[in-house]
Amino acid sequence: MGPVTRSRRLDVGHHDSDPESDAPATVNEIEVHLNKAVRGARALQEELEELKRQNTELKQRLEHVEHPDQPKRGRKGGPTFVALQGTIRELNSRIRDLEKARRKDKKKIDKARRDRLQLLLYLRMREAKADASELQDDAELDVGDTAHTMRKQWDALLEIAKAWAKVDLLRQEDTSEEEAEEQFIDDEPPDADVSSVRSVLTGRSATSPEPEVQHNGADDKDDEPPTSSNPAKKRRIAFSPESSPLSQPPSPNTEEVPQNEAGMSQIPIETISNQTAAEQVVAGNPAAVN
Repeated sequence: MGPVTRSRRLDVGHHDSDPESDAPATVNEIEVHLNKAVRGARALQEELEELKRQNTELKQRLEHVEHPDQPKRGRKGGPTFVALQGTIRELNSRIRDLEKARRKDKKKIDKARRDRLQLLLYLRMREAKADASELQDDAELDVGDTAHTMRKQWDALLEIAKAWAKVDLLRQEDTSEEEAEEQFIDDEPPDADVSSVRSVLTGRSATSPEPEVQHNGADDKDDEPPTSSNPAKKRRIAFSPESSPLSQPPSPNTEEVPQNEAGMSQIPIETISNQTAAEQVVAGNPAAVN
């Protein structure tokens, strides 16, 4: 006998009710219960699956705890110590190669910089030289005769003076005795003659004007100052194109006139005074020339 339900109770209590009107209510109640049962079964099924999954995870954890992982030996195992050392050596060699390449690159960069600086300096020097040449041309046009040109002219005059100083102005051939005594032409009188000439000149300059004196034989000899065996003669210069100092080679036995720092010829003052005094004496005493 089936369980007693509400509908049956109603049927028992109310025998007079209509069975057709009670049928839909009974069907609805049955559907509701069935739906609830299905939902409960699905929930239980899902819960069972979740429990199974948790059980599987717990088993795996238990296995990991009881049997820890150990490296496998053989070809398929992890890297050995020797393999790691080889890898380290390879990496070190690559590092050294990279450092060498870096140093080479630095040298190339430095060389390129130096070349660039040299090129810039060369270009600047060219520009400076061009500017200097333009300024020099402008200065020459503005000033005209510059100090440089004057120095050149002065040097040319000094060369001419040196050439004239080397010329034999007496135009006389030396004797063998003179050649033996001296190696060069000496127009200066001895020291005794120089002193006597100076005394005569000072005596004449004290009395002015100088009276004219008739020179007669013995008197002339008494008044004459003592002269040496080689008296100084009045020099006569005859100029001709052949006797030009520029057209004649310098004599190897002549001495060059000393020059100072500015390039000017230095002639001893005593020599000039001696020659002037001797010429004045010769001019005042024609007998000395004869």
